[in-house]
Amino acid sequence: MLLTITNRTPDATDLGHLLHKHPARSHAIDLAFGKGLIFYPVARQDECKAVLSVEVDPIDMVRSPGARQGGWALGQYVNDRPYAASSFLSVAISRGLGTALNGRCTKRPELVDKLLDLEVCLPVVPAGDGEMLKKLFEPLGYAVETERLPLDPAFPAWGESRYHKLTLRAMTPLHLLLKHLFVMLGALDRAKHYWVGQDEIDKLLAKGEGWLATHPEKDWIVRRYLKFQKRLAREALERLAPEPEAEEESEETEDIATEPAVEKKISLHELRLDRVTELIASYQPGSVLDLGCGDGKLIRRLLGQTKIPKVTGMDVSSRALEVAHERLERLPPFKRQGRVEIFLGSLVYRDSRLRGYDVAALVEVIEHLDADRLDSLEEVVFAAATPQRVIVTTPNREYNVLFEGMKPGALRHADHRFEWTRSEFRIWAERVAGKHGYEVAFEPLGEEDAEHGPPSQMAVFTRRDGGNSTVPSPKEEEQPAQANTRPSRSRRSEEFFSPEARTLVRELPPVEASEVCHLHLGGKARGYFSLPDGHWILRAESTLIGHWAEAYDTDSAADVAAALTALPWQENDTVYFFTGRSLVTESTWAAFVRHWMDFLAIEDDEPVVTNLQRPWEALIFNSGGGIRYLTGEPPSDP
Repeated sequence: MLLTITNRTPDATDLGHLLHKHPARSHAIDLAFGKGLIFYPVARQDECKAVLSVEVDPIDMVRSPGARQGGWALGQYVNDRPYAASSFLSVAISRGLGTALNGRCTKRPELVDKLLDLEVCLPVVPAGDGEMLKKLFEPLGYAVETERLPLDPAFPAWGESRYHKLTLRAMTPLHLLLKHLFVMLGALDRAKHYWVGQDEIDKLLAKGEGWLATHPEKDWIVRRYLKFQKRLAREALERLAPEPEAEEESEETEDIATEPAVEKKISLHELRLDRVTELIASYQPGSVLDLGCGDGKLIRRLLGQTKIPKVTGMDVSSRALEVAHERLERLPPFKRQGRVEIFLGSLVYRDSRLRGYDVAALVEVIEHLDADRLDSLEEVVFAAATPQRVIVTTPNREYNVLFEGMKPGALRHADHRFEWTRSEFRIWAERVAGKHGYEVAFEPLGEEDAEHGPPSQMAVFTRRDGGNSTVPSPKEEEQPAQANTRPSRSRRSEEFFSPEARTLVRELPPVEASEVCHLHLGGKARGYFSLPDGHWILRAESTLIGHWAEAYDTDSAADVAAALTALPWQENDTVYFFTGRSLVTESTWAAFVRHWMDFLAIEDDEPVVTNLQRPWEALIFNSGGGIRYLTGEPPSDP
């Protein structure tokens, strides 16, 4: 596959400075899936042309876990991956042109944001009738030219293909053009070659900063880039939404929408919330209290990523709670109904509503209180409410010297009343723990500097009467990490099921899961991509019975449920949902039809559904959005 970038601005060879690749020679790139090469067929002062050529290793493609493409047996041999612009090209741009993509040019920094007369050519782009190419690029200021390619020039009667030659022209900085290509190629590719997880949201938002939030096809781009994973797409769109400005200044917490500017480069706000969510989930509590909840970001994470039965938030700002309420309403009903409550209150007055919680969290809250009111907070939280665990995070003042442009002695945010060093925080936390019958452990948040420590710090208090006399560090209390080259979306599949569905499904223990995989899939297969050669599913007659992706994205389960109900499977048939990993979930057919969206929240990349009573039939939910009903004659002992 090829990407050609032409610069026709005067002194056009400045393109070499921006790409960090000298025009006088070629530059090889090592890629996990093949080889890349950057070269300049034209390098004049009036025109400079750079070409990125990517050669995908076909043998590596066949041997890779995601080798079978297109839902048919020969898909691993007959596909467009070696030549059509796809996620392979996005990765090659990141690896080979990463410095330019990220807007850095050490020798000629003035070139980074300079408007250049650029032209881009992609010879083969999968795009259906081609209209979406114009919808994607024209709002960004490009002149778009497309030429639809024939299926085979030697056989005109075969008609046109879904592939186009794409040419883009614009006056734009190079780094912005590369970011546009990086995101759009990922969105146009329906079969990304790499695992799409939580980190892809950050990557998408970083490359889409300044333009994606206002793009008219924003929803389409986000859903496609994240492979129709509803949970990830919803979070990304939520983070792209403009943050309402709070009308009132919170006494105990900053408006969450205004992260201190000095911290934005290292994304401390998201890091804190992610780590606190992860830690709370590891405790498996029955109830959580978010004190100083602001607009509810931690609450939404807990509702969306865990099955904690009761999540409560309190804040002193009525405006912040209004925003929190509006955003919580965007969650699917089964994620929030009966689980969440938010109310107005203060951390300096005792409140009976705060009692009886397993975990309380104060994320970047205490520094917004006047120092002489910390004693009141201590009495309210540790003496009166007495949760089993209390998680407190606060900035580390020692780290401030490392923030660019921050004046000596200044605080990170205008509403901070104080900021503590590590020793000051430790002294306070240990005194509070000793006085109120808790033990405390400390954890750094963010990348630590050898001299100044981490940018933020966390203390976890555990009540001594909880049954443990010694409190391990927060890291030690988590589940041990599993050795896995592909990250799991959850420790347990049941975390993705609604309370009603959880009573109708069963995650098979490892030994039983292995036996069921062997019986239904054969050999050591765990899903579609690892089916052994010759398996009946790969040779089965395939019928498209519906489309799940749009219904999944819009919470419209009825149409898919109707298509599934029309199959000859009986309500009480036992069905198995195979994720492609060692995780297998069992339910009745009626339960699967009713809760199919919960199953696809576990895995939506070609999951397989088999029927114990009808072993010659199966379902596959294609990653492109189709539902295929397979029928065949399986051997008696696969």
